[in-house]
Amino acid sequence: MKFEEGKINIVIVSVNHTDQISPLREETRIPEVMEKKEKVRSLVKAIVASGRVDLICEESNPCHLSIAQEEAFNRKPRIPWKNINMTSQERLEAGVWEPLLYRPYDLEFTDEANAIKIEYRVPEDDVREEFFKDEILRTAKERGAKNVLVLCGDMHTEALKRKLENAGCEVKTDRSLTPKKHWH
Repeated sequence: MKFEEGKINIVIVSVNHTDQISPLREETRIPEVMEKKEKVRSLVKAIVASGRVDLICEESNPCHLSIAQEEAFNRKPRIPWKNINMTSQERLEAGVWEPLLYRPYDLEFTDEANAIKIEYRVPEDDVREEFFKDEILRTAKERGAKNVLVLCGDMHTEALKRKLENAGCEVKTDRSLTPKKHWH
């Protein structure tokens, strides 16, 4: 994706959270898992190679190394990386911890033995997306970044895009890793 000069340019990549984590030892033996993770890695590498990405921000589990974090670290020169996920304490302080913990969902059965979890957006998602936006803009300003790659869950992609555009950013999205929507 081409970036424009003059303002903060952002590419938001929609991800499934399990696919964005660097593979654990036991996962390396499961071809289906590795295929999904390699798609994430390939897309991150392609976006970094296509422009002057000078910051990567990611909604990611802080207990695990993410693929984008690993790619940012191994890049020469390194690309600054920032986790934009709210901590439990930040969720408590914002009054969103419990509603997010007990997010409503349905199960969509693909056959007798398998189901897909379909989660519902809750009003508290808006609070998180505001937090993501603020973290992205604050970190971009601190680092002097003009071209930012953002990875977030599919449920947040379009809402975050609108918030960043309203803040004056040029924003593009990529949903190629999440072609099927698993939320309402």
